[in-house]
Amino acid sequence: MPHAKTIKIHRVTDASRARVETAIACGLTQPETARLIGVSLSTLLEKYPDELTLGAQKANMVVAQQLYRVASGRNKKADVRTQVQAGIAWLKMRGGAAWQEGPSVVVNAGPSANVDVKAVLVNLQHLPDDELRGLADALAKVLPAPDDKP
Repeated sequence: MPHAKTIKIHRVTDASRARVETAIACGLTQPETARLIGVSLSTLLEKYPDELTLGAQKANMVVAQQLYRVASGRNKKADVRTQVQAGIAWLKMRGGAAWQEGPSVVVNAGPSANVDVKAVLVNLQHLPDDELRGLADALAKVLPAPDDKP
């Protein structure tokens, strides 16, 4: 008598949804995620379409929100150096082609002054904390305060 093949039924739970979403958010591939939760790739694709599509996007949103809070001065626990670094990272990520790694961005700052914005931001990373605080204080006097709304 031939042996009957047992078909294992996968039940989707809130915990398995969270695990798939987290795995995808952390950069695991779909085959790796399928192995992680013990299902075939076809089962993963069939049972977890939203988690596969939105996992990385949700993680990016959370990280971007935190980065924005630090870069904009809304995170009062972040020191000035961290705020400068967050601002640079934010602009590289969201500021468009002008802020991507590559050639300098020169801004005409008047009839006899051009400012290489990228060079200024890169050089800010190397300033001591007390100089960064002084610069932040000076900028606070001439720039509008960040909106404190979340």
